[in-house]
Amino acid sequence: MPEVITRRERIEGEEWFVVFDEPQQKLYKFKGNAGLIWQRLDGKISVEMIVEDLCLHGLGDRETLIKDVSRFIARAGKKGLIKAAVKKFRKEDVPDYEDLARRPTLP
Repeated sequence: MPEVITRRERIEGEEWFVVFDEPQQKLYKFKGNAGLIWQRLDGKISVEMIVEDLCLHGLGDRETLIKDVSRFIARAGKKGLIKAAVKKFRKEDVPDYEDLARRPTLP
């Protein structure tokens, strides 16, 4: 059984991703780029691929999207939302999410 359950919902005419973190019994809602980033976090696609995909859809410039994606992943990591995706790695391979958010953007 998944630890995090995601549903797409329309709320007041806007598409949201509603995420229920079962172990923590917390509900999160993401829309816009945050929802699209969440949707792409499958453990198989890289941050660079997410950025490129969002750029191709005209959702922002590359530099801004790198910051947005990195910041979103850092925040989701701190909240434990993407913990399940990194459980299969050794502890030393799991990123420091706070450090990720502070890193300068790629050229």
